Amino acid sequence: MPGSPWTSVLELDAGHEYVVMATRFTVQSRRRLLGIMASTQQLWQALPTTTGLAGHQFAVSPVRGTLSTLTAW
Repeated sequence: MPGSPWTSVLELDAGHEYVVMATRFTVQSRRRLLGIMASTQQLWQALPTTTGLAGHQFAVSPVRGTLSTLTAW
């Protein structure tokens, strides 16, 4: 699961203000990465039904042990 492309949930309006949040999680042990990815996948599947979400993207780098997210509200 290397990640997902940007997914728009709403049609963006140029006159509207959006809040964008970027996160990056680095695990201390790569052994924990699979468990964290499984939990993240469950949350990520629920995102499109969240009120106010404009779009989202998810990326994982197993070699570096990082998970990155980008959401717009």
